Amino acid sequence: MYIGIAAGTGSLIQNGNVSTVGGRDVVVGEGTGSVGSYTPNAGSVTAVNFVQVGRAGGMGTYTMNGGSVSGIQTSDGPLTRGLSYCPA
Repeated sequence: MYIGIAAGTGSLIQNGNVSTVGGRDVVVGEGTGSVGSYTPNAGSVTAVNFVQVGRAGGMGTYTMNGGSVSGIQTSDGPLTRGLSYCPA
């Protein structure tokens, strides 16, 4: 699942259910000039690979208002660059 890539802008609001991303990453904001926003309000997301926010010069916001996420790993070290995280 890619949200806001290739110098584009994207957003996703999840209001329930279960999302399983198999074989791919969850990427929010990838690449210079990209802006991505993901807001789960309920439900769960399970990434088989990585959950990455603000990758390769992109800006990403992951605002978790409810639900759960699993499978978090990072490729660039701690989740600090380009990250806005608001736990429930």
